[in-house]
Amino acid sequence: MMGKTMRRVLVTLLTFILAITSASMNGVARADSLRGQAVTFTGNTVIGSPIGTVNGFEVSPVLFGMEIGGKPFGGYCIEYYVPIDDQQVAGMGTSRLQGWDQFPGENNLSNSNPGANKARQQVSWLVLNSYPNVALEQLAAKYNAIGLTQEEAVTATQAAIWTISDNFNLDPSLDLSQRVFDVYDGLLKDTANATPEELESVQSAIILTPPLVDDRGTYNHQQTVIAADREIKITPASMNTTAGWNNPWSHLGVNSTADEIAAATQKVEKTVEADQTDDVYDLVHLDHIMAGADYTLEGSLRRHAAPEEVLGTGSTKVNTDELIGLTRNGDGSVSGYAVVKISGGKKLQGEPGVVFETLKVGDQVVLNHADPSDRDQIVHAPEKPKQERYMLTPGLRTHAAWNDAWSTLTADSDASQVNEATRGAVKTVDEGAQQTIHDLVFVDNIHAEAEYQLKASARSTTDTEKVLGTGSKTFTSVDMLAKTHHQNGSVSGYVVVDIPLQEKLAMNQSAVVFEDLVSSEVNAQGNPSAEGENLIARHADASDRDQMVHVSEKPAEVPGGSTPWMSSIVPLIPLIGAIPVLGYLFGHSGSSNSNESHSSSSNNQNNSSSKKEQGGTSSKVNQPQPENSGSGRQTIKSVPSGSLTAGQNVPAYIG
Repeated sequence: MMGKTMRRVLVTLLTFILAITSASMNGVARADSLRGQAVTFTGNTVIGSPIGTVNGFEVSPVLFGMEIGGKPFGGYCIEYYVPIDDQQVAGMGTSRLQGWDQFPGENNLSNSNPGANKARQQVSWLVLNSYPNVALEQLAAKYNAIGLTQEEAVTATQAAIWTISDNFNLDPSLDLSQRVFDVYDGLLKDTANATPEELESVQSAIILTPPLVDDRGTYNHQQTVIAADREIKITPASMNTTAGWNNPWSHLGVNSTADEIAAATQKVEKTVEADQTDDVYDLVHLDHIMAGADYTLEGSLRRHAAPEEVLGTGSTKVNTDELIGLTRNGDGSVSGYAVVKISGGKKLQGEPGVVFETLKVGDQVVLNHADPSDRDQIVHAPEKPKQERYMLTPGLRTHAAWNDAWSTLTADSDASQVNEATRGAVKTVDEGAQQTIHDLVFVDNIHAEAEYQLKASARSTTDTEKVLGTGSKTFTSVDMLAKTHHQNGSVSGYVVVDIPLQEKLAMNQSAVVFEDLVSSEVNAQGNPSAEGENLIARHADASDRDQMVHVSEKPAEVPGGSTPWMSSIVPLIPLIGAIPVLGYLFGHSGSSNSNESHSSSSNNQNNSSSKKEQGGTSSKVNQPQPENSGSGRQTIKSVPSGSLTAGQNVPAYIG
């Protein structure tokens, strides 16, 4: 700034004065712990509008930049009648933080004034409750000064300080915005109304700068600065939120405890059927907002997949004296909860929505929360169940080997080709062989378009809790081998998963493979799901010899040939009437026609039911084992999707 200015400095704690707003100004400090430390003036300043003249010098408020103990501080002047020009400010250099007893000034703050102690407390309290200790937007909200600028806040704060220290009066005829006068009047009123306890909690220290001489040779008092003598944490305003389809917080009030609010929040409904309700309720925690400000809380419901699309809105006036669970903070701010109701829920059809919030004073945005990844802000509205929706019953049947006997199979391979390939499966190797298990998994009745993941783990046969190795494969029906498409659109087929063993088998040891089929897109019945990873089917049978591999000097003998396949169907679906459940079952070794995929077979049903009653397993392929090289050729037979109907014994979940 050109020309002479008059400046005396008042330190404001914990604030980086060059920040555009105070949102990033955090920290904790104590002035008494800083006394004696060097104070370096950085030359960074925020200069306000001229507000007077003294002895021909134009007086402009200044917020000075300085460092104490390596931390940034800001300072205001506390002597109106002591001039300093710009060149003197640039050369101030380094000083030391001292106590009030060394203040050399001659004004209301001087040691000779009987009312100095109260004046010092008032100035200290004012600084702690003004800019930049108080965020610019919060100060504007408190004093209805929408659009308040940094320079205007500095002007109003400095003028209020000089009113206390030097009986200064801000001339209403000055060419200043009304915002400056509103903040100036508000700060002085609040300072005058501060309780003795509030004032006494704020003691001070001062800074002495090197002596300065003006261009007329007149000796000036040392530049002085004060700082609060208590620990203060400047916490920026913030908000976090929880949205749901109901309002479990309607009975809460100002005196509600944190436990009561948490208990109510546990009852929030995150999911309802589409078209059930149009309203979403949003509990918003407003932290460290300005007491007495005229806030409006706005909410908007958006599609989670396209958050730029607004489905509905809502708003509510926020009375800071009536916040749910109201807390009055030591820095003069308040914290608590408000609830806003938002429309547009019926526009969500089988998809999730997300809620965004904005806290405003007039048209000025104070806080904004717009995070589509915030699960607390997501609500779900699945479509109503329809009779024609999927009712799939997925299952797994498996065969493990040391070699990939099925590498020649394709999507168009038939059952006989699968059988032929399986005859070449190697179940036993010697100790020196490479130990990677290849697991052929028959995946039965899954959604034709959904993505699934098959997770396999090899375990010790003597301790199935001991995992020797894992493998997984993500796939859709496009990736399956020897596929069969069913009339309702579901698909069955094969997937091969490789499982390298991190812990090798020693001589005469065996491993068994367990599998989980999961999906993050659909549930077990094949219907869309947004609830994370869903378990579709599981095969975890430690006695299933088809899932075992061995390390031995010669192939292990398998008494009785191939053992029955174990099928897991997760979950069991209650069947109504005679609605068919999709099935894809293996035939018996005596079946020779592999092209009967759409023929009915009551014999298969009876045999399957009989076996479940006797041994708890379902019908499966009698694939040849390398240990029984003399066994006859086996075939795979599929049966129509209606082969399992209401009243039959469906295989239970195998855990």
